[in-house]
Formats: sequence, structure tokens, C-alpha cells
Amino acid sequence: MKRNIFFAFVFFASTFALNAQNNLKYKLRVIVVSANRTNTPEKELANSITIITAKQIKALRKNSLIDILKDAPGLTVIESGNHGSLTSVFLRGAGSQHTLVLINGIKVNDPTSPVGGFDFSNISPDEIQRIEIIRGPQSTLYGSDAIAGVINIITNAKYAGREISLLAEGGSNSYYRTNVSARGSSDGFFYNVDFSRQASKGFSIIKNPHGNSERDGYSKNVFSFNAGYSFTKSLNANFYYRYSLKKADLDDTFGFIDDPNYTTNSENHLFNLNLNWNSFNDKWRQSFKASYSKGATHTVNPKDNLSSAFSKSFNYGKRFQFTWQNNFYFIKNNVVTVGLENLIEKSTTSYYSVTQWGPYKSLFPEKEAVTNSVYFQDMFKYKGKLFVTAGVRYDRHKRFGGVATYRIAPAYYISSTATKLKFTYGTGFKAPSLFDLYDANYGNPDLKPEKSTGWDFGIEQFLFHYTLSFSLTYYNTQLEDLIGFDSKFKAININKAASTGIEFEINWKPSKTLNGNLTYTYTKALNKSPNDPEKDLQLLRRPRNKITLALNYLPMSKLNVGLDYNYVGVRYDKNYNAFPIKRVELKNYSLLNAAVNYKLNKALTFYLRFVNLLNAKYHQVFGISTLGRSFYGGVNVKL
Repeated sequence: MKRNIFFAFVFFASTFALNAQNNLKYKLRVIVVSANRTNTPEKELANSITIITAKQIKALRKNSLIDILKDAPGLTVIESGNHGSLTSVFLRGAGSQHTLVLINGIKVNDPTSPVGGFDFSNISPDEIQRIEIIRGPQSTLYGSDAIAGVINIITNAKYAGREISLLAEGGSNSYYRTNVSARGSSDGFFYNVDFSRQASKGFSIIKNPHGNSERDGYSKNVFSFNAGYSFTKSLNANFYYRYSLKKADLDDTFGFIDDPNYTTNSENHLFNLNLNWNSFNDKWRQSFKASYSKGATHTVNPKDNLSSAFSKSFNYGKRFQFTWQNNFYFIKNNVVTVGLENLIEKSTTSYYSVTQWGPYKSLFPEKEAVTNSVYFQDMFKYKGKLFVTAGVRYDRHKRFGGVATYRIAPAYYISSTATKLKFTYGTGFKAPSLFDLYDANYGNPDLKPEKSTGWDFGIEQFLFHYTLSFSLTYYNTQLEDLIGFDSKFKAININKAASTGIEFEINWKPSKTLNGNLTYTYTKALNKSPNDPEKDLQLLRRPRNKITLALNYLPMSKLNVGLDYNYVGVRYDKNYNAFPIKRVELKNYSLLNAAVNYKLNKALTFYLRFVNLLNAKYHQVFGISTLGRSFYGGVNVKL
């Protein structure tokens, strides 16, 4: 049955494209930054890549990074409630902590998190220029956390001319979003300033059985500043600063309590200074990057009429990172990359509670992890047909010592049939978090890094003067030494997992007024931990089947209509309130979203956005409610 669904979609999309007009050429030379840490045409890459542009984001008017990522193949996004709540991203079936998240190439995974994840709700869509998702192990270039892949969020950069943009949006659940931005350039200098605020009264993520559920609202402010100056043709510098402040109401998801005064606040700062210098007629290109980030989260649950318990926690972390990368172009058709990195992460946390069993305190004094790294990569191409990327990396961690990773990625392009064959094989690792290493109750300073081995093989085919393209990729990822807990709840390297799957994608643009994208992902992510009663079962919250369809239609020059469909298959979760804890099934669901943009003139655009048009009732996490049918409208003014 599953195979029939898959091939039915392939046949439908191919038949549609066969009748398309052949009047628009697909561009093979799209530049990708993240795959090789240098500008590389997509044609020359063997990586499995998804690129999401600001134009695509605006066409569907999605109001969060979480919603934007849901359409990407190979990626599953899970929200534990409103946009302000905890979010997990599973790339190719691996854990959320196994995906490295970057902003403009800067690592932003949270050092205070027990697993080193990232809060995707802190990103505003207004500041995004493009998103590059690179699937498969990427530790050779990026080090720890890139076991499953990399998500690089690239913010608004250089703009020719000057522009001021104002946006206002409102809708269901007392939601509103405002954005003010200014950008411009002159005589080698450019700048981008962006401020946005988003808030909603939200909905109750836990339904009160008495019918008086309180709403779980949220608000977030984001400010970013990016500026740069070209001193000469071969020397330039830019500075980036980003600030975010988020407040969100929570409910007790473990006790399924509709809590009226459970809140969390988080504040984050990110600084980055980048200097680029080209010498020897651009044959030696150097990049010096220094970044500093810090973040704090404060969560409080006071006593109320539902519970006499009280709890509060505080997490604070900071990260220093320095990178010196050198790209050498001395040999024709060959690019050699050599880089040095120094990473310092620090974290401290505290937790205090008073319950019917008395007071409890857990203090985690500031601890530090230092990693020094060197990486080498060679990109070779032959006659514009064969492209090979190979690299190695060595990371020296202050606590567990050294770890080496490697990767090879050849691609072959057949120009006579417009076909690309691609293959990648690589290893990855994730360093134990500071919590895993040093927590007084659960930590183990003798932990080893989690490791992975992954490979994929695929084909990309371009048809009908490049108005239609499809890709099919099979992947296999093996994970070992995953961190779990022994009988005394001490962290140990005990768990294993394996993930295999298929990623299928069709892009077609039959005319200047119509384009579409169809994806199908099959993920078989299994627990392979020895002596685990759930061994060989599908990992939690990972669907076997996922289908997305996006259509964009311009019936007239001023009007744009976007349609977005998302099908998520059956998943499994745990009911932690049952005794013993019970594995439960979450039913499949379909979401249909739409957006209409009307550009009155060059300065004024009106839009409407419709979310969950079918009013689907579904759960991403067991017992946690999700957003029903919602409507939004907005206006964008450019001066």
C-alpha cells in the first residue's frame, strides 16, 4: 500500500509536467554556501540540499521558522504546544540534538540544554534571506552536533539602494505581528536593521476536563543589525548582532494539568565579526570569524488553586567561537580548504522546588568545555562532469580527548541527458553536553561522544528544457554510543539507533505564472539499543510517511495565490502518566494552508493567510492540543 501511494504520486506529478509549456529554464548554478563552507554551484554538489528563499516564505506568508521547515523533505518538526513552547526537529530520523543549527554560519545550539538542542521559535521569518538544509553527516566541516545534518539560517544581507519596510498582521487568537526594517548600501558600505514583535493569547495546550481551559499565550521581540564595509576589492568586514526576548505560558505536560501561572522567559544575544581577505589575485581567500553568544532562560511555576507545589529554574550559557578558514585556488579545477577552530562553551543551571515531599534543590555550577579543531577539504572537478569533495577533521575536546571524522562526496553530471548521479559517505559525532558530563545527579565525566556513520545515493533528473526536475535519494544512517541512563540514572554510552529511508522530490515550473513542489519522505528509524524492550521499534515521534505539496499561482501580475499541503503519517509517543508508562499511537493527519498576496503598487501589498483550513484535530505530542482553523490578514508597506 505504501509503495502504491509513493508511485501514484510520482506518476501524477510526471503526467502533469509532460503537458507543461517548455518556456522557462531551470538554473543549475544556484549557489550554496553551507555544503562546503564556500560558495559552490549546486550542480557540483553531491549533498542532499533544500533551499528555502525569502520569496517562497513571503508567498505563503508563514509566520514562524517552525512552519517554514515543515515542508522540507527528510525533516519532521514537532511542537509541544504554541510557537513559544519546546520544539524538536528530527532530520532523517535522528534526534533533535543531532542537527546543527547555524545563523549566518554561527553555531547557535543551546549549551545549557541537556541535549544541546535549539529553540526554533526564537527566529522571526522577517529576518530570513534564505535557509539551507544539508542532510547527512557534516561533522567534517562543522564538528559536533552535525550527525544528521545542518540547518543554516542566512539573514538579510547586502541590498542595492535603500528601503524601509513596515509590516502589520493580525488574526485568530488575538495574534499580531509587527515588523520594521531598513536596509541600504552606498560606497562600499551596507546595513540592515530589523525589529519585529509577535504575540498571541494562544490556546490551551492542555484541555481542562471542566471546560474552563485557560489560554497559553506568548510574545517575542527580535532585533538584528548587520553592517559591512569593503575597504578594497580584496578586503571587507561585516558585523552582525542579534537579540531576542521571548515569554510564553506553559502547562504541566507531564501531569496534563491546565496550569494558569506556569511561565518561561528567555533572552539571547549573538555577536559576530567577520573579516574576509583575498590575496595572490584571489587565489588565496581567507576568512576570520569571531563570535560570542549568551542566553538565559528563567522558568517559574508558582503555587495556585490546582497545586500547592512550587518550582523555578534558571539556565545560563555562553559560547565563544573563533574560525580561521583558508580557501586555495592555485590549482585549476581544484579548491583546497584548510580551517582552524577554537570553541569554548560554558553553562550553569539551578533548579528549586517545594512539593508535598518537601524542598528539593539542584545546583549546577559553571562548567566549561573547550574544543580545538582542524579540518581539511579538497574539491575537485573534471571537464565539468565529475565533481568530488573529500575531507577530514580532527577535534580535540578538553574532556574526552580526540575524535576524527571524514567524508567523501562524488557527483557525476551527464549533460546529454541532464542527469546527476550523486553519492556521499561520512562520519559524524556529537560531544556530550555539559549537563551530561558534570551534573551532580546524572552526569558522567567519562562519557564518550555519540557517533554516526551515514551514506546516501541519489539521482537528479532535469526534463523539458529544465522546467521539470525530480530527485530520488536513498540514505542509511547508523548511530552508536548514544547517551542513555543506567539503573542508577547515571548517563552512559549505551544506546544505538538506525535510520534508513527515501527522499523523493519534484519541482516543476511550466510557466512564469505557475510552479509547484512535491515531496515524499519515508523514514524507518529504529531503536537498536541492546536489552531495550523497545528494540527494533520505530523511534518516538518519527512518522514513517510524510508528503508535502506546495503550489504557487500568479493569475495576474498583482495577485499571487499559494497553497500548502502537509500529510504526516502514524507516529508513536509515550503516555508518561500511565503506570507502567505506555507506548501510544498518534494518528496520521493532513494540514491544508493557503495565502493570497495582492500587490496594489510598488509600495503597498495586502495579504491573507489561512491555516489548517480543514480544521484537522491532531496531536504532535501525546495529550497536547494543536492549533485549529485560523485566519490572518496583513499589510506590507515599502518606502
